[in-house]
Amino acid sequence: MRKRTRVSISLGVAVLFIFFLVGGKRYIDAEILLPWALAAIVHELGHIAAAKAAGIRIEGMHLGLLGARLSLSDGVISYGKEAAVALAGPGINIFCAMLFRMSFPAFCEFSLLLGVLNLLPIVSFDGYRILYCIISKLSNSLAAERVLKVVSLGFIFMLWLISVYFLIRYKANVSLFVFACALFIKAAM
Repeated sequence: MRKRTRVSISLGVAVLFIFFLVGGKRYIDAEILLPWALAAIVHELGHIAAAKAAGIRIEGMHLGLLGARLSLSDGVISYGKEAAVALAGPGINIFCAMLFRMSFPAFCEFSLLLGVLNLLPIVSFDGYRILYCIISKLSNSLAAERVLKVVSLGFIFMLWLISVYFLIRYKANVSLFVFACALFIKAAM
């Protein structure tokens, strides 16, 4: 008998979704939300397709405010297969951005942003998993964890500095700043 894939949604995502349905359309622009959601769905479908192609069973998916997380089977997965699954999400985003750049510009911008951002070696991003697999294969997983903890914090700090620059220089919205702060909190846990 085949097990069902579990899907869980964080309280923050549920509240945001309800807020949008009840009247948040006045505050959240659908022209931004829909292409962003489509880019995120394409990203996760890239991971799922790569996992299926590699023969890796997906046991669950958790949707959180900082993105989605797939739970792969408890069996032994080679570093090569794990890196390929991690690379598939950003890869399909970048591919779609190039493919649809003329016909769906908003989707392409968000898809490219999501793909490139996820390649950064920041904890809970795909770039972190890819680099973890490479370092673990060359050395060991303990060394990979130690190196990536420092590298991840460095990249989060750079992202935070960029967000502060945009806040001061362009009086831009606080989204990137809040995102960088949330990444700091997640990395500290």
